[in-house]
Amino acid sequence: MARLREMDAKTDKRKDASSVIKGALQIYREGRHEAAILEFQKALEVDPENKQAQAYVKAIQEEMENRAKARDLYQSALSAQSQGDLAGGLASVEQALAIDPDNEQVKTLQKSLKTAIQQQESRAKAEALNQSAIELYKGGDLLGALGAWNKAYELNSELQDVGRYLQQGIAKLLS
Repeated sequence: MARLREMDAKTDKRKDASSVIKGALQIYREGRHEAAILEFQKALEVDPENKQAQAYVKAIQEEMENRAKARDLYQSALSAQSQGDLAGGLASVEQALAIDPDNEQVKTLQKSLKTAIQQQESRAKAEALNQSAIELYKGGDLLGALGAWNKAYELNSELQDVGRYLQQGIAKLLS
């Protein structure tokens, strides 16, 4: 008889804990992680050996820690970007996304950094082509210089010297 009462009490505890867990899951789905942990802990007070509640508490705590790490990496990326270290910023963003792949703010910064790096690389290539074109021009190869200036202009039309040299070279070729 005592054994039946004990089993009955355990069943009641499990039902009570299950009810609290359902509420805790709803709170978690609403994005209120700390409140959800408190609710899961209430379930553990009722049934300290409830594996489901233990697992949820652990998983939510890990998720919160990961989000905090991702926020720190995001801040590090912003700092690197402001100091002109685009590659360093991108590395921090990539780490943040590995931890929190759904973070839209980090995804936006990633896109911005990639664009800035591509523009930086384009500018460097255009400047190198401009220097090459100048050497070709000095060596008497006007057509080669015009080709290099044209490629440089296609890569980065904002380089004023390239546009001017291209116009002057074409004018010289037509004269």
